[in-house]
Amino acid sequence: MPLPPGVSGGNSSGGNSSGEDNSGGNTSGNAGGSLPVSGGPVSGGPLVFADIRDHWAGAFIQALVDRKILSGFPDGTFRPQTSLTRVEYAALVAKAFNRPLIRPGTTFPDLPTTFWGNAAIAKASRMAFIAGFPDGTFRPNQQLTRVQGIVSLVSGLGLSGGSPGLLGVYGDRAQIPSYATNAIATATQNRIIVNHPQLNLLNPLRPTTRAEIAVMVYQALVVLRQAPVIESAFIPQPIVPTSLTDLNGHWAEPFVRSLVDQNLLTGFPDGSFHPNAAVSRAEYAVMIAKAFAPPARSPKINFQDLPTNFWATPAITEATRGGFLAGVSPQRFQPDLAISRVQVLISLVNGLQLTGGHLGLVNRLPDQASIPDFAREAIATALHNRLAVNHPDPEQLNPNREATRAEVAAMIYQGLLQRGRVAPLPSAYITIPR
Repeated sequence: MPLPPGVSGGNSSGGNSSGEDNSGGNTSGNAGGSLPVSGGPVSGGPLVFADIRDHWAGAFIQALVDRKILSGFPDGTFRPQTSLTRVEYAALVAKAFNRPLIRPGTTFPDLPTTFWGNAAIAKASRMAFIAGFPDGTFRPNQQLTRVQGIVSLVSGLGLSGGSPGLLGVYGDRAQIPSYATNAIATATQNRIIVNHPQLNLLNPLRPTTRAEIAVMVYQALVVLRQAPVIESAFIPQPIVPTSLTDLNGHWAEPFVRSLVDQNLLTGFPDGSFHPNAAVSRAEYAVMIAKAFAPPARSPKINFQDLPTNFWATPAITEATRGGFLAGVSPQRFQPDLAISRVQVLISLVNGLQLTGGHLGLVNRLPDQASIPDFAREAIATALHNRLAVNHPDPEQLNPNREATRAEVAAMIYQGLLQRGRVAPLPSAYITIPR
């Protein structure tokens, strides 16, 4: 699985470290009050830091302070909302864990031999919690993001087995990089992740705070049975993926199940999916909003045929502002109108801002004459980017036929593939450009 630079990826050899230390001793040096400093006697009892009293993460922070894994700054504060650097994180995991040293040591050219964090970086790297960048550097002062911290803990603990369906608890799951989906699912399964103040928002790309990383490190110790459970309202609970009864053996089953497992698509309350049912414009907008969570690129349009309390109005607003859909006129959206296959492909090309392709790709299709003139360039781009999924004949576009739920799911999946958020699926029904 591809990983971002500087994040460890499990038990691979050739990871980067800068030495051989395995003591887990004082790694703080002159870090200026870095997160894992254990300078001075710290004992249990009352909270040591005034700024974590009544803090949502206070119990977790105090537990690590009592273990002499954490301390704070010389002014007596902990600064829970401050971000932390890669070297501070390395110092924390080196202090908190004594895992097997599964990687050889390598010297980083940007770490002076007298650098205060060398020993901690060495240990964290050799335990597979953290790695260097492709250019060989470590970049100790770069901020650690939440997704990097989560992937790191899963790697260092050697965890696996999370189902992609567990990502359904996160309303912003569209922001999770493709390399991290398995690790995030595994961390969710093991209750390592903490989300504050909103339980359903992962904020994967935001720099992690000292409070957040303290909680997640504590939860990792719970996984290792080295710490008792501390209850928190901000640790997401795993959910059970939905099963579908009418997809077994269906040509689109791999596409649909993958999206359902990631909670990017849902079935019906009776456990069915209705793969051959038509899709209304409102339903399609909901599918787009759920799969892509598109950022707004244009002002909101107040369509006259959409009451404010209409069930799909928020999704329609998101899809139209994100460039995936438009009204049938300046004032009307027609939410109940079935969407056609050509409209789905145009929508994905526009919303994803795809480019490429030439009209020769369109002209070779047996039914190219039925493709509207206004759509031909967009269809060429869709074919170039392998968005078109045609069953039973991959060469027959059937552009003006109503799109089915299965077809829309497959084409949305191909759109997510263009965004690097899913892995390619083998299918005989994807139209190959040539």
